[in-house]
Amino acid sequence: MQASALPDALGDEQVDVVVMAGVLYHVFDPLAVLEACRRALKREGWLIVETSYLFDEGAARMAFSPADEGARGIDRANVFWRPSRRALAGMLQLVGFEVVTSIAVDGRLTMLGRARRPSDIRDRSPRMKTFHERYMRYANYKERIDLDSLASADGPVSAVTFSGQGGARRLYPALHRPQVPLQPAWQPRRELDRYAKVARSAWFQAQSALGEGRAALRLIGRGRDG
Repeated sequence: MQASALPDALGDEQVDVVVMAGVLYHVFDPLAVLEACRRALKREGWLIVETSYLFDEGAARMAFSPADEGARGIDRANVFWRPSRRALAGMLQLVGFEVVTSIAVDGRLTMLGRARRPSDIRDRSPRMKTFHERYMRYANYKERIDLDSLASADGPVSAVTFSGQGGARRLYPALHRPQVPLQPAWQPRRELDRYAKVARSAWFQAQSALGEGRAALRLIGRGRDG
């Protein structure tokens, strides 16, 4: 079954939690898939989305791998889009999710989104708010998303709650000690392998920080030009 067909497979039912791990960068239309996940969820339900992402990009960008001959391209025939952290957060907000937390592990990113009415999403930018309020007025341009239905949603509310740490975090898998018994800690064959993995994670962290810094400088430059 295709991910975008999830709501049709459920029929009139909606679920509390959708887990989409290792899927988003393999689909032709990632935004449509996220929108389908939103329709499959009860209000205040949860989406866990895990994906390969542009770890070195601080702005809202997407890379199209089949046409990318640079270092960001991936030589696999089933990899299409890779979003930056900011792009993925924006896509989730656009289709009716409030981003609660995210965890990056090297070149992979996991986000937890809460299904909400668009007007209830905290930290919306003025541009995102404009989209939510005006997009349904464009009869000739509307895609499958129905923001009017999301705004007036009064169906069942999910009873599932989240009490973990919010915000954006990054984990070093070689040093991380899981808090749950079902997730074993990574054990290297040699202690030297642990240091090599720590160095690899540190490189990802440095590239991510540089990407965020470049994006911040671009915003500052635009402000000066304005």
